[in-house]
Amino acid sequence: ITNVRKFDRSTLKQLGSIAIEGATFLNDLSAASDGSIYVSDSGLNPDFSKSGTDAIYKIGSDDKVATLIKTPELGGPNGLLATDDGVWVVTFGSGELYKVTNAGAKEAGEKFGNCRIVVLGHARAPHRRTNGGMGSSARAISRLSSVP
Repeated sequence: ITNVRKFDRSTLKQLGSIAIEGATFLNDLSAASDGSIYVSDSGLNPDFSKSGTDAIYKIGSDDKVATLIKTPELGGPNGLLATDDGVWVVTFGSGELYKVTNAGAKEAGEKFGNCRIVVLGHARAPHRRTNGGMGSSARAISRLSSVP
């Protein structure tokens, strides 16, 4: 999955496609307040083996693609939540929640062991649910940087 397709919201007509060079498994999108779109590449091959292309891209309102950060150490970026100063990332492979700044710096986050669900976007803050409910996870999330 190496392209982001654009559609008219009213008519659902396809308006074009934006190729992400070097991507192998584009996964999630999140719209920022400035009109740009963040895109995750989980760094997977079609057989779900690791490709090493783990990345976060930013597509500007002019459809130009910029690599925000690209390294296998991203842990298989999956779910995204855009904020004014960067993007929150939940991983596919390493069980992490962290933030990447608009300058492309990965900030220290939290690694979760028995995490079944991480929800991004509820009240603009990340939340996590485990088999036992929110309890300890809510405390863990409160230690992370705040999301406006």
